[in-house]
Amino acid sequence: MLAGVPLEYTTNAGVLFVSWRGGPTADMVAAELVQAADPDLPVTLRPARASAEFLHLSVGDLTVCLHPRDPTPDQPWAPRVGQHPNSRPWPWPWRLHDSGASYDTVLWTAGNVDSGGDEVAVVVRVSPSAATAAHSSWSESGFRVIDADYEVPDHASAETKRLWRQRTANAHIRLRYATTGWSDAEADEWLAGDGPHQRRPMISAVLLDERCIIRVDAGLRIVATVADGSPWVSAPWDVLPSALYSALSTRVADHLNPPEFLNVRRYGDAWSQVRFQLSSQLVAPGEHSYGPPRAFE
Repeated sequence: MLAGVPLEYTTNAGVLFVSWRGGPTADMVAAELVQAADPDLPVTLRPARASAEFLHLSVGDLTVCLHPRDPTPDQPWAPRVGQHPNSRPWPWPWRLHDSGASYDTVLWTAGNVDSGGDEVAVVVRVSPSAATAAHSSWSESGFRVIDADYEVPDHASAETKRLWRQRTANAHIRLRYATTGWSDAEADEWLAGDGPHQRRPMISAVLLDERCIIRVDAGLRIVATVADGSPWVSAPWDVLPSALYSALSTRVADHLNPPEFLNVRRYGDAWSQVRFQLSSQLVAPGEHSYGPPRAFE
């Protein structure tokens, strides 16, 4: 059950503490240990429990305390390929669903004939912790992205809950994976709302089945579709807003002159490269926008 998850062992007052980050909860591990225990070395649950984050066992004559940090029991284990500077393991590539937040860096490369010869936005998505921790070797600039539907698990640590509130308040981009049957009016209503952080970030986006509706707080509504000839099945919808953010603020255009087409792919997945067509219109800017909208072609 804990295969591949780095374990930490410490002792204090005769108690063996076993801790890990991610993976199963203490209850799940305890149930497995009790069921699989050898008759000569029985495992029983101790009634004392300091908090929801700790669980005590008796393994023979030894007292063991299980202490998972931010368990992720609903996620399948994936091999870790690197160690975070503060010893936290982090998966690669990073998925937004893993913790509700990510840190996206956009790299621009020269396009090829198949993509129309334009630049390609290659989006590198990593854990926000891996990108922003003290003494981190990740020095590239990027954008903080949040999944607006993510809910921090009740068993998460107080520090994780604090970080989620902080990331939500400071997000550059917020996304919502729309449920089936969402209308454009419902999407626009959500995009125009302030959300739990009491302000809209630079970009809000609703990801539909074959479209992405994006609102730029400076005063733009953009509908992105897959251009003719692109494989929409593998379209990198979830990183499209980050590529657009970069295009509006750095390379391709400014923040109120979006490009008509945008070539995007995820880093490490060349097959995800897709050419998006962007249809834009002016809308009322948000309260915290970058200024009044300007006309664009």
